[in-house]
Amino acid sequence: MEPPITSGRAIVTGGATGIGLGIAKRLSADGFAVTLVSRDRERLQSACSEVGGGADFIVCDVGNRNSVQALASEVRSRHGEIAVLVNNAGIMKTTLLSTPADEMDRIWDETLAVNLKGAMMVSQELAPILRSPGGRIINLSSTVAYNGGSVPGLIAYSASKAGITGLTMALARELAERDITVNAVAPGMIEDTGLTGTFDASRKARIQQILPLKRPGQPHEVAAAVSYLASPDAGYVTGTVMSVNGGWIFR
Repeated sequence: MEPPITSGRAIVTGGATGIGLGIAKRLSADGFAVTLVSRDRERLQSACSEVGGGADFIVCDVGNRNSVQALASEVRSRHGEIAVLVNNAGIMKTTLLSTPADEMDRIWDETLAVNLKGAMMVSQELAPILRSPGGRIINLSSTVAYNGGSVPGLIAYSASKAGITGLTMALARELAERDITVNAVAPGMIEDTGLTGTFDASRKARIQQILPLKRPGQPHEVAAAVSYLASPDAGYVTGTVMSVNGGWIFR
């Protein structure tokens, strides 16, 4: 029988702002000590004061193997075992088929390095110190993995987030023997994030019009889904993607 994991250390990549910060706050409220991970030291310092509860931070570029290995070494040195890993770090840049080839290659490589390869590398490096039995990996996907986005131009981002689905299922199968679950959360349009902050008013209005709930989501609503997947109640849930999208897509 799986032990409860209402305490322990949770790692949240991309945890300094937006959805990541909302997740960190919720996991802290749930009783976890939280380590925030980002490339931005100043934002990390500010975020830690908001999260409280013994939160600390580590500067890391999740798209760089050496940086991720240094992250794992530092987590192991500071905390030993961890209970939860949330792979939230991500970037979104516009690419169209008309984008010049060299620019397309650069944006494609950078986006997949952070959003998809980064989630793989962080999982690979931290899996050995995940609690077993009972550990959790929770990846952040997106509704764009299923609809290609609300406007053209999300070739790289959509592909990276669709890849998260396959990564989640493959990791769930491999880590099941250690009784570690791996799931994903796929948000829709969420306010107060670096991604939706680039949307103009007409784009936001157009999306809201097609949403059955007629409003954008909030970071705390995504965090609630992560909280469930990190909880003992989700011990028999693995390899799934939970949509938090206001009905944008029914799956």
